[in-house]
Amino acid sequence: MADEMKNTNELVRRIMDEARAEAEKLRGEAERSVSDRRAALERRLREIEQTADERIAEARARLAASAEASIALVEGRAALRRESRIYRAAEERTREALRDLRGSEGYPSLLRDWIVEAALGLGGDRAIVSSPEADRQYVALAVQEAAAELDRRGVRVSLTVDTERAEPGQGVVLRDADGRRAFSNLVDDRIRRSGVDLRRIVYHSVVEGQHG
Repeated sequence: MADEMKNTNELVRRIMDEARAEAEKLRGEAERSVSDRRAALERRLREIEQTADERIAEARARLAASAEASIALVEGRAALRRESRIYRAAEERTREALRDLRGSEGYPSLLRDWIVEAALGLGGDRAIVSSPEADRQYVALAVQEAAAELDRRGVRVSLTVDTERAEPGQGVVLRDADGRRAFSNLVDDRIRRSGVDLRRIVYHSVVEGQHG
């Protein structure tokens, strides 16, 4: 009987030891599983954070590029508006300066030069000279001086003053005898023809200087 109890107790002890060992094994496996899952979760979180950081960096780069492009566009438009204002101001100052010359001692000489230039540009041996009413009192003398200057250059052109046609603005217009061709030296037309040169002067002297 005693041997049977001893064997039973030994069996129970082995079973308990095996149960404890199995429990320890299961607990270790569970702990490793939890640890593996936690490590995987941490890796995934780091990956998500890295991806988020990359996306944030990309978004920042796109935003910065867009902002720079917008700023450049605004600055370009502002520069164009500034250049246009400066150009218009230069045009108006040119007109004012020429208006101030009207009535001065040298004004007929200026008209003479414009008549000579127009006669050479028009060509032909006859030309009719018209002007605004405000310039008409100076044109007669200017025509005489222009005829003399053309003669001095060996160019024979008969110049006739048109006392009926009133041109707008300031300056002179020469037309051939048939009225089919004309060469305008009105101030507005002269400024229009010299627009490219005037814009280049304005750009190099003012706008380029403002850009540094």
